[in-house]
Amino acid sequence: MAKKNRVRTMTRDEVRAELVEIVRRVTGYTGDIRDDMRLSEDIGADSLRIIAIVTAAEAAFSTAIEDDALNDIKTVGDAVDYIVRVTAAG
Repeated sequence: MAKKNRVRTMTRDEVRAELVEIVRRVTGYTGDIRDDMRLSEDIGADSLRIIAIVTAAEAAFSTAIEDDALNDIKTVGDAVDYIVRVTAAG
């Protein structure tokens, strides 16, 4: 429960920084990661790595990422915006 409260007080930049670290850890990507980068095409995350990113993000941000939302999350920025939106509403 305390972690969820922490997420609610995080800025978008803090959420982004934590998500970027998750993406790096899961994919091994070492270059700069911009908000407009696509997880699959630009970062090279295959479907298994995307599942691992989602699972790690759900744990880190104490939230569930709905299956329907995955169709709309293509870029790092999309993922950050989604996490900020659902944790703020939560």
